[in-house]
Amino acid sequence: GLAERAAAIAASRARVEALETALGTASLEFRAQSAPITVAKVQAALPRGAMLVEFVRYRAFAPGRPEQRAQPDRYVAYLLAPQGPPRWVALGDAAPIDAAVESALAVLHRAPGAQAGNAALRALDELVFAPVRAQLTDVSHVIVGPDGKLNLVPFEALVDPQGHYEIEQRLISYVTSGRDLLRFAALRAPRSPAAIVASPDYGPVPSPAVPGAVSFAPLAGTAAELRELGRFFSSAPLTGGA
Repeated sequence: GLAERAAAIAASRARVEALETALGTASLEFRAQSAPITVAKVQAALPRGAMLVEFVRYRAFAPGRPEQRAQPDRYVAYLLAPQGPPRWVALGDAAPIDAAVESALAVLHRAPGAQAGNAALRALDELVFAPVRAQLTDVSHVIVGPDGKLNLVPFEALVDPQGHYEIEQRLISYVTSGRDLLRFAALRAPRSPAAIVASPDYGPVPSPAVPGAVSFAPLAGTAAELRELGRFFSSAPLTGGA
């Protein structure tokens, strides 16, 4: 009957909660993903000088007004700094933004790095990132959470009004959502020692008499990098012929 079904459902829910609790105890990463998320937790996980910029594609809806229910999709950007309340910037209708994304990608595919590509990236910047840039005072690292067609945008390549690529001004990182920051912040114990492979032996230099032969010389800075890694890892590196 209904009473038995309700009891079975309650028992199943209790079992799920018990399993999630046990898994959360064993896995910091699962706990970070499943725990309730708050603005304060995300702010605490932000690196110094960073701001989270989450883009959201949404459809406006006015309850009780049927004539307003068929509104076009729009984009909005939510901004979260290590301190202070969240902010938001309306970007407008999604259709022209999506069209600018497709246009920029098409131009870049035809002629990457050309003047036309920079013009397309500049036009896209004006729609997507220029409204956000005004809020980036003292921000050296932007963590982008794209949505919709914005998942295809190389934000670091957008061109500002001065003709500079965004990567020239600040670091750009990507997440699927702010919750990812909590997962990244969860300290996980290493499951094995570090494996360091450096400065391999690429083999003898072929004779100039061999047409089309390819050779590779060791990178000059590899030895210095290997010495630096030795400060943090005790593993014996694999180098040369090894």
